[in-house]
Amino acid sequence: MVFDPNTNGNASRHDNVQDDQPGGKYGYRLGHKLGEYQIPDVVLDSPNRKIKVITIGAGISGILMSYLIQKHGENIQHVVYEKNGDIGGTWLENRYPGCACDVPSHAYAFAFALYPDWPKYLSPSEDIFRYLDRVVECFGLRKQMVFNSTVISCNWNEDESQWYVRIKNSETGEIREDVANIVIGANGILNSWKFPEEVEGLHSFEGRLIHTARWPTDFAEEQWKGRRVAVIGSGATSMQVIPTMQPHVEKMDIFVRTPVWFAEFADHSGDNFDYERETMKSDTKALVHKAKFIEDKLNTAAGLRAFMVHSAEARMIREHFTNRMRKFIHRDDIFEQLLPNFAVGCRRLTPGNPYMRAVQKENVQLHRGAVTKVTPSTIIASNGDEVEVDTIICATGFDVSFRPPFSVVGRNGISLQEKWKRVPEGYLSVGVPDIPNYFTVVGPSFPIANGSVMGPLQAVGRYILKAIQKMQRENIASMAPKQSVTDQFNEHAQAWMVGTAWADSGCRSWYKDNNTGRVNAIWPGSSLHFCELIAEPRYEDFEIQYSNKHNVWEFLGLGFTRNMMAENGDLSPYMALDAIDGKFVGYEPDKDAEDARVRRMADMVHDGPQKKGNEEGAAAERMPFSNGSIGAMH
Repeated sequence: MVFDPNTNGNASRHDNVQDDQPGGKYGYRLGHKLGEYQIPDVVLDSPNRKIKVITIGAGISGILMSYLIQKHGENIQHVVYEKNGDIGGTWLENRYPGCACDVPSHAYAFAFALYPDWPKYLSPSEDIFRYLDRVVECFGLRKQMVFNSTVISCNWNEDESQWYVRIKNSETGEIREDVANIVIGANGILNSWKFPEEVEGLHSFEGRLIHTARWPTDFAEEQWKGRRVAVIGSGATSMQVIPTMQPHVEKMDIFVRTPVWFAEFADHSGDNFDYERETMKSDTKALVHKAKFIEDKLNTAAGLRAFMVHSAEARMIREHFTNRMRKFIHRDDIFEQLLPNFAVGCRRLTPGNPYMRAVQKENVQLHRGAVTKVTPSTIIASNGDEVEVDTIICATGFDVSFRPPFSVVGRNGISLQEKWKRVPEGYLSVGVPDIPNYFTVVGPSFPIANGSVMGPLQAVGRYILKAIQKMQRENIASMAPKQSVTDQFNEHAQAWMVGTAWADSGCRSWYKDNNTGRVNAIWPGSSLHFCELIAEPRYEDFEIQYSNKHNVWEFLGLGFTRNMMAENGDLSPYMALDAIDGKFVGYEPDKDAEDARVRRMADMVHDGPQKKGNEEGAAAERMPFSNGSIGAMH
């Protein structure tokens, strides 16, 4: 007989349950009570408690969280606040000439939305935005998003276990407040651009001063003609800007403080062939195969060993990249200026074939040295070079301190900005001690350069969703990583970095603190290593506080499971086809041997053990039941 709470005399209907409290989903109360503790009307593993989640940023990470919560979450109110007027994040903001992703297109897509129709192997920003827009439209994700809304502060209320978030409307200037149980920092680290303020007199320049992350719409190809342009910076952005602008300007001076190693990717770096695209449109298996082929190339063990400076792989890859540079760069003076004297991978590997061709053109002058001073009409390098220019382009990157561009104040008034002012130490890239119910999608020690990027990003998304669901289903008020566990992880991470390319003192890189040498941005292992570790949250690493401070088992509720209450719930989930061991299917033992074993057991049970000189009797005496006990069960 199946017990049905619908007909039980002890159960009574009630309709007055608060949405943010456990209960109310099934509308029954047993009425069981012991002292002040009363059984709530919840069933095990049910999203009976409404959860409010605020995500900051509608770039790739915010889109991912919107999809996961909409697809797999229940009873979750999700709001995404985005400072810009549309989705896309860095792919909306960065529209400088030649802007493109340096990750192969098929590897820069969500696993749930692989795209067969990428026009280029390395996609320009416009194509990436178009893809993200297609994902958002396909799944109807914009309804979760509020645009032109800049988060300016997040303050934790310990008594309520809630975040109070202040948001400024960028169009009207109006400031309002929202409240949530959980905040997800999906704002990334490549969104807060910066001029090289250490350059003396930078803003005294009377010509055109441009940062690549804020490229003016009125400065296109037709405006470049006749220009004398200086480019500051030697990272991925300058690798793209320089070959795009070089053919159109009168003169280009490039200032390189630290060179880079030029990479090559997977199978090719040109257009995606039309026949491949047409095949993948009609054959999903071919599409998955293509994406996996590229991802496999990014995730090899040899690839990780290449970042270990004393490995054979590191020596081989350095020799290969050196020979490759020599193949492209025919001028000895330029080759010597651009050949790095540090390990491959210390700075981000960048596709650079067009760049290597451009720097050898007659209208280009390469200056090896940092820019130290700018006058109203000239730019001066540390090697003494001074050139007259009318345009300065700063390809100088972003604030990569990991401190969010808004105030975050957690438990006991602890400020995240202050906590990370000296060293950004997080927990597995996803959390921060003393900042409860706050998750970072790309935090310190994310595998940003250790292989695949989208794989780990999606792993973090699933991790956060699992944490939200645990909080919801177990009525958890707050959770934050333990400081001791976080400290131990960071000790391990920094020890692992010793002897890797990322810790090479010979280069400057945004992966590390260039003053102390501490590597802040890299995971201590491969991308797959990261994904496997965070596949299941280690809740033992968290300080967890329950909403019911007197009884953490409140979530056990009525004693029913979710399947028992569902109309077509599986009432025997332990019986399943995949539970059957194929070895047992069709197994036929030796019949005579089987009969003998059965007779021997029957004799042992019914006749009892022999008292002396009988090995079988002695064995029977050691059986965990006494003579006749089985018979008594019949």
